[in-house]
Amino acid sequence: MIVLYGDHYGISDSENKSLAKAIGKNPDTWDDFDDAQMQRVPYMINIPGMNKGFISNKYAGEIDALPTEMHLLGISTKRYIQFGTDLLSKQHDQVVAFRNQDWVSPAYTSIGDTIYSNKTGKEITPSKAQQKVIDNNKNQVRTELSLSDSLNSKNLLRFYHPKGFETVDPRKYNYADSLNKEIKIEKKLGKKSKSLYSENGNKSTQSLYKTDAPEIHHKSTNSSRIKITNPDATHESSR
Repeated sequence: MIVLYGDHYGISDSENKSLAKAIGKNPDTWDDFDDAQMQRVPYMINIPGMNKGFISNKYAGEIDALPTEMHLLGISTKRYIQFGTDLLSKQHDQVVAFRNQDWVSPAYTSIGDTIYSNKTGKEITPSKAQQKVIDNNKNQVRTELSLSDSLNSKNLLRFYHPKGFETVDPRKYNYADSLNKEIKIEKKLGKKSKSLYSENGNKSTQSLYKTDAPEIHHKSTNSSRIKITNPDATHESSR
């Protein structure tokens, strides 16, 4: 099974207006709603032998990827703690929380104290019935983020011992110097290395990458962008 997905903030928000025309938008009327919609990223799953593919328009977050893929692989998630829900399930939750407590759902986008209609992209003044739905969504998002914070800040996973899981010693993992570590692993493996770099004759494949993405051709003033000056010094994963 092959899964492809995009990354949030692949393009900084500061670039959005400059690239608005590339997606048929007017840069002069660009607003917070448009910024929120730019959080959408591609998510594609290819399964060998599957001949009934389809496009789903369901709303989802990255936390929904794991339960979806586990179920497609035939792995039950009943024994595991997961915040996400299976995209292909009728019980999938389509309220997607942002880290700053903003959120999107099929009907509404909430940015700060402003509510937008997804249908029109315009700010709305909710009716009593709409406000009830919106309040429920806000409470759900607060609860989800609070649980996530508790899990991370209190290290609750130290109490989590599902059957089949092996305890990981965090002292063995330090990613501060990951590139050099990967190079050492690659050299140790020698001809057994299956990294893309090794299988390409110890040369980077960067020159093979071609794209017509508009941001590549846009002259950015952001000096913090990473520039690669020696393509052959770039290593793909050694695993």
